[in-house]
Amino acid sequence: MGKKLLPFVAFWLALVLCIAILAMNSEVTQKTDLDVTEEIENVETEKMPIGDVSDIVSIKIHAVREDWDADGKNDGLVLYITFYNNYGSTVEFTDTEYTVRIKIFGANVDSHSNIVKGELLYDFCCPPVRKRSSREVDVLYGGIEMYLDFPTEEWGVEVEVEIPGVRIFSAEEAVPLSP
Repeated sequence: MGKKLLPFVAFWLALVLCIAILAMNSEVTQKTDLDVTEEIENVETEKMPIGDVSDIVSIKIHAVREDWDADGKNDGLVLYITFYNNYGSTVEFTDTEYTVRIKIFGANVDSHSNIVKGELLYDFCCPPVRKRSSREVDVLYGGIEMYLDFPTEEWGVEVEVEIPGVRIFSAEEAVPLSP
């Protein structure tokens, strides 16, 4: 009879041992999760410093052609604007209304193979685009989407940004239509 009970007792001991190991592991996991949560809660979130528009000395633009309907043809572009101070650092600002005027030109190639401004294709000045923060036009958070039909392979973008009480900034970029 003792030999018949031995497998039964061994089974129950193994089962109790497995349950004890699982319970200990669960407590360790819960403790580790609490420690990580406490560490995350104690980390101060880093806030982006908001600059003053009076620090802006220049802008740079970047125009990216887009094919929103995936038909292989260009449907327009997204225009990004970055504001810089005199140290070359970006300036972010909010609660300041500014105006963006955009002109798109065809591009020609001169006798020295330089891209030169051609005819005016589009002029977005009346009414101009109005924005209130730098994030509305930057690469990470915004951009100005423009749905356009381009009749040329190469084109250029010219932008003026007027910040009332500061000044008018301008920048331009030549952009090939083909990749």
